[in-house]
Amino acid sequence: MKIYTKTGDNGETSLYGGTHIAKDALRVWCYGTIDELNSALGIVAAHLSNKEQIQQIQRKLFVLGAELASITPPKETINDQDISDLEELIDQNPIEFKGFTVPGETSLLNAYFHLARTTARKAERYIVSLSKEESVSSQVLQYINRLSDVLYILGEKEQE
Repeated sequence: MKIYTKTGDNGETSLYGGTHIAKDALRVWCYGTIDELNSALGIVAAHLSNKEQIQQIQRKLFVLGAELASITPPKETINDQDISDLEELIDQNPIEFKGFTVPGETSLLNAYFHLARTTARKAERYIVSLSKEESVSSQVLQYINRLSDVLYILGEKEQE
């Protein structure tokens, strides 16, 4: 199987379902930034002895990315339970907010968590912009918002 399709040579890419759009379309920025976030979380996971929570989030990011890369909803989508799972993770990891910290001030892993958090916020900004032009699931917006909170908290836990 060849990895190259040559369709991108003209500055276009295919969405799930076959529709071609420009590589710089807002929708592509959205799911591309989710891919970027997933890669940042891969760095986080590589530095953890217990990777399961982060890898579970990474798997959900594939679902979220597929949802953003599809014109029609894919078989699996982000749902209310996914959002509840993130809220439970937040509730299980209480922190005392002492103001903003300098990423990496305490550890490399703290810096990686904050890199992932800021990438999640960037993805959220793109998704909000897309939602003003096209239909975006409210669960997608809620999930990415909660995820940045989770990453903030887990990053701060690295300082304790």
